[in-house]
Amino acid sequence: MTTIRLKKRTPLSLMVALILLDVVLPAQEQAILDDEPPLLYSLTPALADVRNPERYGVRNLFDRNPATCWALADNGIGQRILIGVVPGTSAIRLVNGYAKSPELFAKNNRLKKIIAHLYVGFSFASRVSEIGWLYDLYPVAEKTILELRDSSAPQVLPLPFDWKKIEKKKQQSWAAMQKRIVAMSEPEREGFDIRRLEQYLIALEIAAIFPGSHFSDTCLSDLEFLPLMTKIPTSGDLLGTWQTLRGADAEETTFEIDDGECRYYSYSGGRPWAAGSWLLQEGILKVFMEGFDQPVIFTRVILAGDTLTLVTNDGRVEEMRKSK
Repeated sequence: MTTIRLKKRTPLSLMVALILLDVVLPAQEQAILDDEPPLLYSLTPALADVRNPERYGVRNLFDRNPATCWALADNGIGQRILIGVVPGTSAIRLVNGYAKSPELFAKNNRLKKIIAHLYVGFSFASRVSEIGWLYDLYPVAEKTILELRDSSAPQVLPLPFDWKKIEKKKQQSWAAMQKRIVAMSEPEREGFDIRRLEQYLIALEIAAIFPGSHFSDTCLSDLEFLPLMTKIPTSGDLLGTWQTLRGADAEETTFEIDDGECRYYSYSGGRPWAAGSWLLQEGILKVFMEGFDQPVIFTRVILAGDTLTLVTNDGRVEEMRKSK
């Protein structure tokens, strides 16, 4: 079993937990993911620039700016990135190469083929250190080989994931995890009983490249995942009880409308945690907690299947799944 510990980087306002890997993922492995929204890590440094160390950093993948890129020296073949995704993810949208200009695109290597692996990770609320959250990872789908076009235009690569089968595989993985829990210390076992955290992750491995005319660096400008179905929820979509997956202190939250008033109640360890009112208007959720003068404002509210993702203006992410 391998535990991957990675150097902390500056947080960005996007909903991923990302690790750069240069080791082969075994059948069951541990990885440390940071639950902030998100912190990027780099085990293998990106292409160095003494004047601007972040010029080719991995954060550039998520800025939606084709004039920046993530660059790896020595062709990058075999390098992997591990990225948190939501259930229902069905495709990858990317911009290949260094797309700042046709000249830079041609001079540097581009991706020709990548291998995608899907995992589920399990942890619990107190399994955290100053580095991040320790997750156990289990594969839940067969690897998929994706072929890219040698073009700087955006391209979408379908991911042939059967999410119904994946959910069943997740339950089997949890059963295997429970066998490991038996061998854990008592505090660890109690942690899993109190609050289980889970996270789907996709590992992308560089398998082949289009060679550049001048340099051996391999570049990728942009990367994002497309859910099968996402929507900006209505007030009616929020009603009910939601179990926290990550980001929130409370273990569950209930949204309801009582006599025309929008109320919410949150709980932790079976005890009341917070209460107040809420307002969802034009895709912005305001939560007014009793005892606080200012509301918590979520500027992005996304519903993908039964998973609700809330993002504040400063990038803090809370993710919840609706109780059945």
